[in-house]
Amino acid sequence: MKRLSLQVVAVAVLVALLAACSSPANGGMTVRLDPVGNLGYEVSGGTITVETRNLVFRNAPGEPMATITGVEATFFSSNGVVTEMWISDPNSLSIVVPAGFTCAEPDPVSGCTMLSSGARQDFGQPSLVDDGQVQLLPNTVAEEHFNSTLGNATWWGEFTFHGTNAYGAFELTKTFTITAPN
Repeated sequence: MKRLSLQVVAVAVLVALLAACSSPANGGMTVRLDPVGNLGYEVSGGTITVETRNLVFRNAPGEPMATITGVEATFFSSNGVVTEMWISDPNSLSIVVPAGFTCAEPDPVSGCTMLSSGARQDFGQPSLVDDGQVQLLPNTVAEEHFNSTLGNATWWGEFTFHGTNAYGAFELTKTFTITAPN
């Protein structure tokens, strides 16, 4: 009987921990970098050129439309030391993330809603690429990465995106590696 009680308590603690880690506000939204999934730069003749990336967000099935309004970034060297941090101005981004629905005729910007003709829950259409075109990797980080490792060590950037949707304000954190050559 004691063993069964311990198992029930262990399962209850595990469920509570998992629930604490989930965020109903961002509802499984994803973000990726296009055209490749990392932060990168090129080196030619001793000149470092940081490449622009497009942030592409996508909502999970059934999630409401959202707007990404800002981002915080922290960059780490291969040994986990913070090399640089920055925070965007409030409302410096305005990336619309369509709701998690598909339909017969989606709006080019806002996609489909549950009221759209033929709507059903599915992954929403990706955010518009032009809305998310940004240079996320500071030149100073690219230079330090190249000078200390010749581009051969795994450095990364951790990004916390701020947004709002029908549930209120939310945060979404994603890690991207830094690579060279791009």
